[in-house]
Amino acid sequence: MIPLLSGVIGVSAGTYLAGWLAVPVVGAVVGGLGAGGAPVRTAALSGAGGWAVLLALGAVRGPVAEVANLTGDVLGGMPGYAFLAVALLLPAVLAGAAGGAASALVEIRRRRTAGRA
Repeated sequence: MIPLLSGVIGVSAGTYLAGWLAVPVVGAVVGGLGAGGAPVRTAALSGAGGWAVLLALGAVRGPVAEVANLTGDVLGGMPGYAFLAVALLLPAVLAGAAGGAASALVEIRRRRTAGRA
């Protein structure tokens, strides 16, 4: 639970401060640290959760539902909720892929180090 919560906070703050490129960076950190035995899932949920927090904060200050409906219409008549789902799918894939890659690299390094001992 702590790695997931830390990842959500990291993705939210990183995206707010540095833009969308923070999503795979935080995902790689979460995945590289192991994330409680499920690094890809934890990294992916961190990405989606972080952007969900940003969307929720945006909804408090502005018309997120109206923007989602308008953007969905521009993209071929997609309903607003489908556009929001796709908007959360992107950071989940980015963070999950980076988390999986970082986790694999850490495992490879651990095996190589163990082979030398």
